[in-house]
Amino acid sequence: MVKRAPREFKKILLIESFLHLVNPSLLLAVAILLMISALVAYSPTALAILILGLALLSIKQYRTWIVQQFFLAVGVLRNLWTREIVWRKESKE
Repeated sequence: MVKRAPREFKKILLIESFLHLVNPSLLLAVAILLMISALVAYSPTALAILILGLALLSIKQYRTWIVQQFFLAVGVLRNLWTREIVWRKESKE
């Protein structure tokens, strides 16, 4: 898709791809690593970051972003095993 896009849109499409494919995975990986660090290594820094993240859930925009990242991560995982078509292409008459 990026290869066929006009030159002025390629940068936007690459950023969108990163935000929809890589960002949710990074969030999940970092959250797991922070929990492991806090529980196993008793890291006060990891614990502080986790507490800050929980406190930020009181802000609606942050909470919405976290939910969106969760749905994107679930979508990426589901797409590994299935090829679900969300809508069908309409035929032009």
